[in-house]
Amino acid sequence: MRILSYTRSEKYDYDVEKKHLAIRLLEIHLARANRATQYGDFRMGRLCIDISDDLERKFRIKVIERLGGKKGDLSRAVEEAIRKWIVNGD
Repeated sequence: MRILSYTRSEKYDYDVEKKHLAIRLLEIHLARANRATQYGDFRMGRLCIDISDDLERKFRIKVIERLGGKKGDLSRAVEEAIRKWIVNGD
């Protein structure tokens, strides 16, 4: 039976190797996230809000008029409205 013993410098190298591995795993994760974003499969936030029925109906009608009512149009319209509100402060 062989007993493994490490010198102080070997232990240090092991710790450095663990850090390099952690950094590499983070780089792989970020690269995957970047690729996912490039292909449109990105993480999205979710807002749950309450608005009046009248405002919702008017908004949905405007979305259909402007964007056509396809899947995702409502989300795109809300995102556009939020961006404009942030930029313009209106």
